[in-house]
Amino acid sequence: MENPFENNDTIRLNLAQTLNRRKEENHIELNFEARNDELDELAGLGFATSLMLNSFELPDSDEYDTFSDFLCFCKKLTEVLPEDDAIETAQISLVVTKKELKATEYLLSHAMSIFSRDENISNLNANKAILIESFRRRLIKAAGE
Repeated sequence: MENPFENNDTIRLNLAQTLNRRKEENHIELNFEARNDELDELAGLGFATSLMLNSFELPDSDEYDTFSDFLCFCKKLTEVLPEDDAIETAQISLVVTKKELKATEYLLSHAMSIFSRDENISNLNANKAILIESFRRRLIKAAGE
């Protein structure tokens, strides 16, 4: 499958619009441990978001900046992950903006509710919701909030 971060003008336009609207940024350093299965679920959500940003030119809006900020968080996260897929947990240390953190927390809390509201709730969907919520809690705890 094609890398959604490369060779796509639509995603570059969407991210550029978000970055142009930003003023002064407050950064926060996060240090936490993440489980491999949590990261897999986060990657799935990040991939779905990148497909959306690849497909549609989004209007200039703070509401849509949430998607771009979340994708920036995912990109930073993938850059610090260890190469070894066999490990069960990874120590994560990265610097993100407060907006990226807020957008990630927002989308993860909604992702959990989307998984849990499925009409045909299954063990698989329930497990995905639990993994997403587990990662969100670790993230918020690392941010000190």
